Amino acid sequence: MSIDKIIEAARIEFPRPLELKEINELFDYISANLPANISTTTECYMNRYLSEENKIKKRGGH
Repeated sequence: MSIDKIIEAARIEFPRPLELKEINELFDYISANLPANISTTTECYMNRYLSEENKIKKRGGH
């Protein structure tokens, strides 16, 4: 089996973007339940804005 076919078969598409906490939990689950060592580098984007209620809201990140 070619590496392209392996990657295609292993790809998981989620119905929405995962939050950073969910990604870390997923990697913990995979490393605990599969014979795998996982090394990751994670970047996140955080957008802070003032809402109509004059409260700071956050989008992105964790």
